[in-house]
Amino acid sequence: MKKSIVSWLSVAVSTSILSVCPVNGQLDPGQLPLVQAEHLEYRGAFRVPLEAGIPSEEHFSYGGRALCYHPANDSLFLTGHVYYQKVAEISIETPVLSSTLSELPRATLIQSLEDPTDGHRAEIGPDGSAVSGVHIGGLWLHGSELIGSVYMYYDAGGGAERSHFRTGTDLSASDDFEGMFRLGSMNPGFLAGYVTAVPVEWQSLFGGPLISGQCGLPIVGRGSWGPSIFTFDPSLFGIETPVPVQPLVYYTGEHATLGEWDNQSVENHYYNMSSEVHGAVFPAGTRSVLIFGRQGMGVPHYGQGTNDPSLHLQPVPGGGEVYVYDPADSSKGTHCWPYAYFVWAYDAAQLAQVRAGTLQPWELIPYAVWEMELPFAGPSSSHRFGGAAWDAENRTIYLSQYLAEGGLPVIHVYQLADELNPNASSVLAPVGNRSIPAGQPLQITVQGSDADGNTLQYSATGELVPDLSFSNDNVTLTQFCHDSDI
Repeated sequence: MKKSIVSWLSVAVSTSILSVCPVNGQLDPGQLPLVQAEHLEYRGAFRVPLEAGIPSEEHFSYGGRALCYHPANDSLFLTGHVYYQKVAEISIETPVLSSTLSELPRATLIQSLEDPTDGHRAEIGPDGSAVSGVHIGGLWLHGSELIGSVYMYYDAGGGAERSHFRTGTDLSASDDFEGMFRLGSMNPGFLAGYVTAVPVEWQSLFGGPLISGQCGLPIVGRGSWGPSIFTFDPSLFGIETPVPVQPLVYYTGEHATLGEWDNQSVENHYYNMSSEVHGAVFPAGTRSVLIFGRQGMGVPHYGQGTNDPSLHLQPVPGGGEVYVYDPADSSKGTHCWPYAYFVWAYDAAQLAQVRAGTLQPWELIPYAVWEMELPFAGPSSSHRFGGAAWDAENRTIYLSQYLAEGGLPVIHVYQLADELNPNASSVLAPVGNRSIPAGQPLQITVQGSDADGNTLQYSATGELVPDLSFSNDNVTLTQFCHDSDI
């Protein structure tokens, strides 16, 4: 009896992804391209699931502050309402180019909002004690594990010591959480935010497979005065305490390379008291780490926000403060209107120099910074990103635009330009249909070609189905066919 495999990739490989890429010998960081603003090609946007008729605990208002891509389902994990800090899995819709919200498609729920920490989110104090005001800072899917970070929003007393956790992709499971773990010896305010992956070709140079960072929390002394980048290895969770980290970029009051926090006299588009960072991606085949956040583009001031320009820098009666003109924020605090969606771009070759000991983390300056223009944001908008997610296979960036549809976020989609795709000229030859006797192994020799004449390297990523093996040395794939499959 015979079994016919109609589609090798869908039937045999299942959740794995077979790919081919050129190998040019030992990595020379200086030869990889830098991502510039023009390389981020806007594809459109889609909306998150609607909240109508459901409790606030179950919707996305004031949410979308952390997200990551799930390749097995071509979906996103996304945080919900800020009060509850739950995570859901939503579909990715075909983005639409429109400045009218009602024309955007709306995602559907794949997994409903659940607590990924199984009730342990607040346990980041000394010896795992609970503290208040803890938010999810970042998410990343590392293999089959969902890696996350949490931070204490207002930590004047320095009560937070731990920051990271891991769990599974089944959000309803209650037995797969591990954490909270302490990373390094610095205040977790330096790194308890965005999480993203380091491309394989950079991991030995960076000292780990994942990046974490943070910037813009209240109590400026407990965090970085600008974007920060720390590498770590989640396989060491629960094995080493604290989990070792490699600082690659951070800034302090003593090393305020990008600017002083208390500057209230001049514009500074690298760092000021209103700077916030909420996401990062590191595209493979480039030497760019892109940091996404919010930047104040005016002269920063501390005081009571007002939408009356005539009151700007006038004393608040009986308040001991001054008014600061800021139509986007009427609260007392830091102001730097107008605001912009913003990118800080760091050269990975310089980050590698920090690990090599030839540069200090605070000596680095972004090779470029730029504003991003998004629809659904007027002059009074806070211009905040919620977070960033990276789809490595499709070289796509997903950005959560905070408070874009009333209280809901909107997901914007960017494609990295083909000219930066190291695999653009490398293709796999079609496999075609194959049939074999039951119980016999099916061997398929994988063949590829590269228009640039580069030597090819073959790989399979994701979860391989049972009995499926992959060998790059022989460039063959083997799948056994069982009687029960016929």
